[in-house]
Amino acid sequence: MLLVGIVFVILGIWTIATPLSSYTALSIVFALGFLVNGIAEVIFAFGNRHQNWGWTLVLGILN
Repeated sequence: MLLVGIVFVILGIWTIATPLSSYTALSIVFALGFLVNGIAEVIFAFGNRHQNWGWTLVLGILN
């Protein structure tokens, strides 16, 4: 836990020191998170074809 705390402190200092590049990096991380979530929903929709599974597929594609 101490190592995680040290990493967070270093990342916080880096964020304050270089706001433009850190915001760009955070934007990329969030975009990748949304992309992975959408792909997971599409895979889930194809794997669990129950009633109204098409709506899950559509929501996964829209994500």
